[in-house]
Amino acid sequence: MYDMKAPKQTVSLTVNSDLYARAKKLGINASQIAEEALTQALARKLAEQIRAEIREDLAAYNSYIEAQDPRPRWHAPTIAAATMQSDVHRNPVPQGRRAYPCEATIAALDYLFVGV
Repeated sequence: MYDMKAPKQTVSLTVNSDLYARAKKLGINASQIAEEALTQALARKLAEQIRAEIREDLAAYNSYIEAQDPRPRWHAPTIAAATMQSDVHRNPVPQGRRAYPCEATIAALDYLFVGV
């Protein structure tokens, strides 16, 4: 994700003065906390980028499959059930709509990236 052995760089941050004073009084290392927060924010942004790229690729794949053979290959309740089993309830496949194998992949990716 980033080079953990890279040299430290002095930066200037603006924070609430009372918050900083209280944290310092309790021995909280602001630099360490800032680095941890930046690491988490970086991980979230990278995960969002990866999800977006994968969704675009899967949408292109679905379009290609649809153009090659318009007959349904997957049964919507099966994909919806797979989505429900992965504890992802945000994107279930509506009844009567064609489901693609990629939708199960998207549900699995959403499940893997939860909390990132």
